[in-house]
Amino acid sequence: MWTMSRAVRRVRRAMSHRRNRKVDKANVLPGRANAPLSQADREKAAFLSTVVHEIQTPVTAIQGFVALLLNEAHLDSTTREYVNRIARNAETLSKLVTELMEFSRLGRGEISLAMGPVSLSSLVPQIVDQLTAVTGDRPVHLDVQPDVMVGADPDAVTTIMTNLLANAMKFSPPATEIGITVDAAGGVGVISVLDEGPGIPEDEHEQVFELFYRGSDGPQTSGLGIGLAVVRELTERMGGSVAVANRKEGGACFSVRLPLDLPGRQG
Repeated sequence: MWTMSRAVRRVRRAMSHRRNRKVDKANVLPGRANAPLSQADREKAAFLSTVVHEIQTPVTAIQGFVALLLNEAHLDSTTREYVNRIARNAETLSKLVTELMEFSRLGRGEISLAMGPVSLSSLVPQIVDQLTAVTGDRPVHLDVQPDVMVGADPDAVTTIMTNLLANAMKFSPPATEIGITVDAAGGVGVISVLDEGPGIPEDEHEQVFELFYRGSDGPQTSGLGIGLAVVRELTERMGGSVAVANRKEGGACFSVRLPLDLPGRQG
């Protein structure tokens, strides 16, 4: 049974209840000032979890019946094309649901990181090699400094790289080059992903990492604006930071900084 409307009503009631409570700001202690924000974050995570689970069931059913239809030998070419279109759109919706589920799990603290020494010099080229199907006709130029060792979770780094490459793909013109660099400076290892797209307005450099934010300019693309929010969440959980800057040559540069795994820290 479809229960998303009930979930929406529950969230709205909770938010209305908070708005109606009158708080004397002069008496609010600094330590309590962030309590409403934390509650809002918890409600958002709960709402996302409910929506994801309610959407996942019908999407799975659609994909199952589409697969059965495609196995029917008697379908004429026109009908088969229609079913193939349904299949492609169902796959797109399934990916969006997966993105929502991933962020929902992050928001509820259900994803734990296995931190340890990670060689970015070895891992990043491996990830890029595995994602060659994603980059399509866009050449990828790697510039990797040797022996860049950071304290990180390799699976989280893989997710970060996957999302950054997907973002570069979305906003880069066809056949343009994507650059990836790995180096170390100032006690951090730095992964940078450079594209030749339209760049990002300076007043949106922080907003671009917010959940569901898709920007005011640039081409209209599919997606919910979750990938970069996941990048920031995972990076910060590993003690790092992420930022974006516009390139002089045109395009954007996303940089992820992770603390180096220095010999003195290994104990």
